[in-house]
Amino acid sequence: MSPSTSPRPVEAGGRRLRALVQGVSGDLPTVVFLSTLGCPLEVWTRVRQAVAEHTMTISYDRGNVRWNGREATVPRRADELEDLLTALRVDGPVVLVGHAYGALVAEEFARTRTGRVAGMVLADAWRSDELLRLVHQRRAMAHLETQLQRSLLMTLARPGKHARFVAFDALPDEQRQEAYRYLQRPLHWRTALAELVAWKHSRPAAPDAWPPHRVPVLVVVSQPHVEHDQARMRMQQELAASSTRSGLMVIPEATNLELVTDGRFSPHVAGAVVQALGKDLVAEGA
Repeated sequence: MSPSTSPRPVEAGGRRLRALVQGVSGDLPTVVFLSTLGCPLEVWTRVRQAVAEHTMTISYDRGNVRWNGREATVPRRADELEDLLTALRVDGPVVLVGHAYGALVAEEFARTRTGRVAGMVLADAWRSDELLRLVHQRRAMAHLETQLQRSLLMTLARPGKHARFVAFDALPDEQRQEAYRYLQRPLHWRTALAELVAWKHSRPAAPDAWPPHRVPVLVVVSQPHVEHDQARMRMQQELAASSTRSGLMVIPEATNLELVTDGRFSPHVAGAVVQALGKDLVAEGA
């Protein structure tokens, strides 16, 4: 696995994925970033730059699936991650960093490939059973589906136009421009829709039916995400309790996406990743 200065195509499991490998080689696990729906790998720029000072990192865009529901399921996305790691010749355990939907993929990968994961950092994580437990979340997901449909129609009806994400404006100039170019592609929005619909119609096992994680699980939550939602906060606490080596951090003022894109808040996520990498590194003041 060789570092690169810009994203490059990687053939993984018969699919071409856009990936960025950066960092330094050493004894620490490789860190893999998993974005939420509709977000390109550039959203991790600030977190990735901080973590890449200590170890190798991989950020990537999940493969386009058009309307193929089978390819858009969370288990298939975990398989895709395995294919990517194989293609990049990453053999050892990795630390997974998942944001929102990306946390679903991280947990699925960790549950089904226990020997491949050294730790997890989950930011504003979606839970596999939350649509069964939270009525208001089902309404929120219906609203999100409508937003994704509108974004798709905008890119089809007005080529070169895109929705504006204020949180993207917190990215460095080069990565912000690339992220917005990514949003101009109709296939991008079709894929995000397919992932959301596939997840909405899945029937996952309840998390309490799973054995505890044997690796560190650090949960980072934006305060506006949970401050008026005790049920959601409880689910984040349950996620942290899924490992005996865990922690939960609530970040005031950060919105869901700003948690990873904005330099005011991203150091908290980067710090959690460094913590998941090992106590020795933390003790050195990283």
